[in-house]
Amino acid sequence: MTAALPKTTAPRVSLWRLLTVILFSRTVLDTAYRAVYPFLPFIAADLGVSLEAAAQIIQARNLVGFLAPVFGPLSDRFGRRIVMVAGAGLISLACLTLLFVAPLGLVIAAMVIISIGIILFVPAQQAYLGDEVPYAERGRAMAFGELSWSGAALVGLPLVGLIVRWFDWRTAFGVLGILCVAAFLVV
Repeated sequence: MTAALPKTTAPRVSLWRLLTVILFSRTVLDTAYRAVYPFLPFIAADLGVSLEAAAQIIQARNLVGFLAPVFGPLSDRFGRRIVMVAGAGLISLACLTLLFVAPLGLVIAAMVIISIGIILFVPAQQAYLGDEVPYAERGRAMAFGELSWSGAALVGLPLVGLIVRWFDWRTAFGVLGILCVAAFLVV
C-alpha cells in the first residue's frame, strides 16, 4: 500500500497560459544569454579588441555562475514572481545598455548583469512551476519550460544572426532588450 501524494492547490491561471508565458520568457532570456557565444567575433571587431580579449566576456559571465547558490534562495524569501520579474528586468536593462556602451569593461559588466538575471530567473521560474502545477503534471510542465533552451538555439539565435547580418550586434541586443521587456511585462 502506498501513501497518497499530497494534493497541491489548483493553479491560479490555466496551465497552458502559464506554460506559454514561461516558454516565451525563457526563450527570449536564454537567447539573450546565449547570443554572445556565436557572435563574439562581431563583438570583438566592433569594440576594436582581439577575440582573446573579448573572450573575457564569456569568462566573467561564467564566473558569475558560482553565485547561483546565493541568488537561488531569494525566491523563497521574496517570492517567485518578484524574483522572476527582477531577473527579466535586469536582462532587459543590460541588453538595452549594450546599445550604448563602447568600452570592453562596460560590455563585460552588461553581460555579467545578463548572467545575474538568468541565475535569478531560472530557479525562481522552476520553483514557481513546482508551486503552481499539480504534482501529476509537474514533469511535463518542467519539460515544456526547458524547451526554451533549445528554442533559443533553434529559433532565437538564427534570428539574432539575421539582425547581426543586416545591422550589427548592438541592434540585435537592442531587439532582445525590447523582447525581454515584453517578457518582464508578461511575467
